[in-house]
Amino acid sequence: MVTIDKLKEVFCGPKSLLYSAALVDLSKSDIKLTVDMELPVEVDSLKATMDEPTINHYKVIGLSGDWATTAELGDFNVKFVVPSKAKELLKAMFGEDAVNEITATLTGTGDNTLDVQYTGVAVEPKLYKMRGTIVIVDEEKKNLMVVTNLSMYATMQWDDSSSKPVAFKFSGSVEGAGTKSVAWLTKGDGVMNLTYKTDAATTRKTVPAANRRQGLVITYNTGSATVKERYMDTRVTDTEWVKDDNWETVE
Repeated sequence: MVTIDKLKEVFCGPKSLLYSAALVDLSKSDIKLTVDMELPVEVDSLKATMDEPTINHYKVIGLSGDWATTAELGDFNVKFVVPSKAKELLKAMFGEDAVNEITATLTGTGDNTLDVQYTGVAVEPKLYKMRGTIVIVDEEKKNLMVVTNLSMYATMQWDDSSSKPVAFKFSGSVEGAGTKSVAWLTKGDGVMNLTYKTDAATTRKTVPAANRRQGLVITYNTGSATVKERYMDTRVTDTEWVKDDNWETVE
């Protein structure tokens, strides 16, 4: 039996919401999340919910209760409100071709402080499917909730103009039938786990060039012992990376 203390893995207290236009394959054991923007989300507007399944009841004459039941999975929905009209955000919401910069001169008011030139952006608020991935960061910055295969639409809302700024409501759902679309991740200890290949030098070389740096800690199991070591040099070429003298054992 799994005891209750083993089940205390919770995710709560969102600190920030990150957006990427790229979709992520969560079926892979190692993924890279590249963020396009951090969205300013209105407090308490973020919701990620899954609808209850639609249950179909099949009955036969003369018997009470169900003879058989079938069900259809409910949709996974996401919505949140972003109080911003930044140009880059407008492009993401409505498409690059829907936004352009504009200069305008106001005249005829008789107010010299108003009758001046203005610059800004114009937008065509068209129906536009915004695909991508959101990453919700918790308040301790130790845990992430990733939702990918998202299709969202943005609509402007300014229904409380006396106390709230112009905002855009994002609403959409996961279009990921048959694929993994949600993940919860916990910050690692900074150690890269490697699969042992022939010898230490060959194993070290499997670290991608983009991940090589001074201070990186790697670990691998030779089959007879677990090795944990830290790279001490600043040079990260293959020649230097594999040298024993450039690594120190970590206890």
